[in-house]
Amino acid sequence: MPTAKRIQSITVKRVDDEFPDTSYLTQEGFEDRYAQYQNDLFGFIGIRAEAKIVIGDTCQTIKSMGLSGIESDSDEDYLKEIEQEELASLRSILYEMVFPNEQLQPQSRGCKMCLFFAPALLSIALILALSIKAAIKGN
Repeated sequence: MPTAKRIQSITVKRVDDEFPDTSYLTQEGFEDRYAQYQNDLFGFIGIRAEAKIVIGDTCQTIKSMGLSGIESDSDEDYLKEIEQEELASLRSILYEMVFPNEQLQPQSRGCKMCLFFAPALLSIALILALSIKAAIKGN
């Protein structure tokens, strides 16, 4: 019998990019922008989508690949476009893990027993999910 699984929440996060590639700012033509960066008038962020999924008694966080190196003062429409792309990427991952389409909408609910696994363990979880998917198709 397959283990019960559900999506606890789906969110989009804007996070500080702690190690941005700022080398382009030292090129000719970017002097003013470099001065703005040096004066902390803007920084760099990353955007990613995250889902907390519950499988049995375990809660895991699955993340989209994310995009970083984004200037923090970028146009809001551009930032929202990136958010939508990251949500689409996360939905694709979750779909491959056999979550029904109606559960793939952004939401926010508490998660009682969240464990955050290293990326290497994510591969194991994906292989397990694909095995479950194959077993379901075989029935």
